Amino acid sequence: MRQVLHPLISHMNKGRASLREQVIRQVMRQVLQLVGLAITGTSNY
Repeated sequence: MRQVLHPLISHMNKGRASLREQVIRQVMRQVLQLVGLAITGTSNY
C-alpha cells in the first residue's frame, strides 16, 4: 500500500507547486483572449 501511496503523495506535492503555474497560465490565456477581443473589436470600428 505504501508503494502505491508514495508516488501519489509526491505527485500531489508536485501538483501543489505547479498549481501557481496553472493559475498563471489560465490568467495569461484570459488576458490574451481579452486583448485579442479588444484588438478585433477596435479594428471593426
